[in-house]
Amino acid sequence: MKEYWAFTKTVRLKRYGRNRLGIVHEKQDLSDPPRFLLTDALHWESARVIQTWSYRWACEVFHEFCKQVAGFEFDP
Repeated sequence: MKEYWAFTKTVRLKRYGRNRLGIVHEKQDLSDPPRFLLTDALHWESARVIQTWSYRWACEVFHEFCKQVAGFEFDP
């Protein structure tokens, strides 16, 4: 289990409309560089945004591995 310190707010972006912005730190004193996470799921709390982001990173690593090492090709 890992602790994060986060702030979320619903913002309106000119091109994308309403989105939920999360600013996340891994250190309690906020001395580390923040991560900015953006989602269109306006009702999500910060824990769910962070959890979903952490899954996405694992998927990205797996996808790269499949392409580079295993020689898979993915069609969009």
